[in-house]
Amino acid sequence: MSPDPLKSRNTQQGFHLKFGGGRKRDSIHGDSSQRQAGDGPSKPKRNRPVNRADERSSAAQRDRIEKPVPTAPASHKSRQPGNPIKSQASDRSSSITASILRPVLDSVCERMTWFQARHKHSKILDRSREIQEQSHYNPSDYPGSADLLVDQEQQIREEIENANQRIAFTDETIAAALQPLLQQVSEACAKSCNPSKASEEQAVLEAKLAAVSITLKKEAQDSIEQESAGLQQKLQELVESHMVKLKDAIDLETEQKQEKKLNNKLHSLRKTLTQEAEDRATNLRKTLAHDFEKRVAEMEETIIQRHKKKIDQLEKSLAEANLKNAKLHDSLKSLEARFDQAASEQGRLLKSLVDETQLSQKLQQLSVSKDEKLSKLEARLESLPNHASKLEQLEEDMREHSKFIEKKAEQQDEASTRLEALESTSSKAFEEVKKIKEHVQSLGSSHKSATALTDRQILEVIRPELDKSDEKLKNGIQRIQDGLTPFLSKERASREALESQLEDISGQLSELQSESSTTKTKLSGFAEDSNKNRHLVIEGMKSLENEVNGRLDLVTSELKSITRVPKPDFELSRDAYEGICLQLQALDNWQNHFNTRGLFKEIVAYIQNALPESARMKIDRLEARLTAFENSFSQKRRKLPGSNAAMVNGHQQDSA
Repeated sequence: MSPDPLKSRNTQQGFHLKFGGGRKRDSIHGDSSQRQAGDGPSKPKRNRPVNRADERSSAAQRDRIEKPVPTAPASHKSRQPGNPIKSQASDRSSSITASILRPVLDSVCERMTWFQARHKHSKILDRSREIQEQSHYNPSDYPGSADLLVDQEQQIREEIENANQRIAFTDETIAAALQPLLQQVSEACAKSCNPSKASEEQAVLEAKLAAVSITLKKEAQDSIEQESAGLQQKLQELVESHMVKLKDAIDLETEQKQEKKLNNKLHSLRKTLTQEAEDRATNLRKTLAHDFEKRVAEMEETIIQRHKKKIDQLEKSLAEANLKNAKLHDSLKSLEARFDQAASEQGRLLKSLVDETQLSQKLQQLSVSKDEKLSKLEARLESLPNHASKLEQLEEDMREHSKFIEKKAEQQDEASTRLEALESTSSKAFEEVKKIKEHVQSLGSSHKSATALTDRQILEVIRPELDKSDEKLKNGIQRIQDGLTPFLSKERASREALESQLEDISGQLSELQSESSTTKTKLSGFAEDSNKNRHLVIEGMKSLENEVNGRLDLVTSELKSITRVPKPDFELSRDAYEGICLQLQALDNWQNHFNTRGLFKEIVAYIQNALPESARMKIDRLEARLTAFENSFSQKRRKLPGSNAAMVNGHQQDSA
């Protein structure tokens, strides 16, 4: 209970009656000796206007008080009939007691003000707590109301702490100010032992005590009268309020008997409703958790299947490309080996140009090897659809080479016919030479006298024919050499062109391999991004589940609080019952018409908004590259999910 301010005013009034108007001025301006600059209160005191005629002092009295030795004014001295005027010693003792009591009363008044301030702040704190408790069950529309209440409570606590500190400080000052008064009392007691001064001091003390007792009686009477008046008013108000409450209670007592039955029914209904609400909440949680797990599992399976299909297709395409590369490398090795064989055969041909049989055999082998190469190259080049132009050029070159080989075969046939003709002429010439020898021998046998023909003479006769045949052979061989040199040069040029083309093909294959490796890395990055997106979706679903669980917990807690708290009025319990029924209907409607279409749309929109532009551009580029890469291996176009695709149970379906 806070002290009554009227008591403090009455005590102050008595002090003014005793010690004059200087107390009022000092209480307003403060005592400079007791209160320092840093010891003052943080807030100014509340000015209390005093409009009492008995506390007002004249200017002459204030002038007397401001003198170095203050004396009590004559108007305030208690003069009774039969008492003599006090001596100068009694005036000095009264001034000393006034100077001692003044800081004590100042500190007491200051303590009262701080005590009242603390009491006021404690009431405000209790009121703010009640408001917070009410706002916990009935939240306001203003979003920052909770923070404002917390800040207000913190400020009030600081004010209470400051008031406690100031009260402790004033207690210390009161104790320090009472020490000289106690010392004076002890000295007075010690002096009272002297019989000469005891009578005078006793008279002074008795006069003071009489004045103080009179003032205290007056103040007590005034305060008692005021308190009694206030108590009478309060009692009247309380009686009126209690009478109203009693009337209401009497009215309620007649209805309580009927309400008991209804309350019992309501209690049973509440129990059933709470049980049904808890059962439905648990069922909702289970169904939501089960649906959520199913949806997440289906989404994971669909994403994994899509990525597996893409990865399998890419692996198949890479395996086919690797097989093609291996075949091409094998064909390159075989071609190089054959080219080496052809080069060695060309060297042998150059060494053995005179041997016509070897030339014919090698030409036949070359034609056969060319045909085989052409057939093999055609079979292998059919497996490379991207090099159609180069294959056509190679086919044209091979056709030209085959035509050139046919021409050379015809020339070889002509040369062989000529050689056969030369052989026949040479055989005829040898036969003629034999005939000539026989004729010469016959002539020698018949004509012994004639000179014998020598071999030299025979050779001289046969030499022109032999020279002619040698010239014919040399001319034929020269023609064969002249025809073979351009053929070999063309063959070398075509071989070099084929080697360059094969090098280009190998470079393209290496580029394809590098592109396949880059696509693998991109696919791995895309898989990581999809995993991140899946984790984001899972986190969003978890947060949604936590929010739904929190709301269900709030509903169940409210239902439990409604069942626990007794309702004094029938109308309030009925309103609560209707609110519970409406909440249960809303929950049932929400459960029956639950759909995740909007939820998944919001999740997709949140992911799209949360992703930065750079990540979005990277994903678009990866999709474009994937489509291009898939189109390069197969003409079938992959169908990406477009903006017009429909969402069914959280999954995006294709339009086809």
